[in-house]
Amino acid sequence: MGRKAVGPRYWNRKGGGYFCVFRGTEHELALGPKDEPSGPTYLAALDAFKKVMEGGTPEPPRTASPTIREVLEAYLKHVNKTKEPGTVEIRLRSFTPFVNHPVKGGLLGEREVASLKHQDVYDFLEHMETVPRARVRKKEQKGRKPTAWGPGSQRNFVRGVVAAFNWAVTGKMIDENPLHRISKPGPRRKPRGKERPPEDRKYNRAFRRRRIVVEHAIGRLRRFRAVAHVNRHQRHGHAMRVRAIAGLVNRMLDYRAAT
Repeated sequence: MGRKAVGPRYWNRKGGGYFCVFRGTEHELALGPKDEPSGPTYLAALDAFKKVMEGGTPEPPRTASPTIREVLEAYLKHVNKTKEPGTVEIRLRSFTPFVNHPVKGGLLGEREVASLKHQDVYDFLEHMETVPRARVRKKEQKGRKPTAWGPGSQRNFVRGVVAAFNWAVTGKMIDENPLHRISKPGPRRKPRGKERPPEDRKYNRAFRRRRIVVEHAIGRLRRFRAVAHVNRHQRHGHAMRVRAIAGLVNRMLDYRAAT
């Protein structure tokens, strides 16, 4: 004798939705937020569950492929619970111009995931090389010129969007990753047997000016033994200690600037 149907139950799959198991087969009832007992998603799941129980029919026809915006928003909602706030902010800043990038027929984020091609990403990255990126700073830095996406920002974006689609594949939100085996932008290397282009020298000069500031900041942090030596304390408190030391370094720099 077969087991009774189990459902509708809310599972965190395909961005979240209600599913049931009938005669050993899993059925998708309704996708959406968990809003039982009187929400529209739950009520739609109840109607679909009744149809499955009455006729033992297979699961309802699959809906169209989710849009790029829907997948990235679901991924951001997921990493907001598992990653540091800074990581979520970086992902959000890189995904926002991508989904709002204008293409033929509308915005790139409104297209289905299945229609996304590698060339769409390459065109977007080429566009971002000419657009100054938006920056949110705690303190205004006068005289600092806005910069466009360099190779590092482009690689970080590609890694993030590929991770988002891989997460969607694991959760069965989409069937396959449309950016599988996409080429990541590489560093600007000197051509063999030729002089380095002027734009590369200009980029490297600007990069060195920013990097030396970061290297000096790391050096100031490593003056403290709690950061420079092997961490022998609880791992979950390591980030708190690093933030405390960073606060001391910032206080020292503010005192020097005031005097």
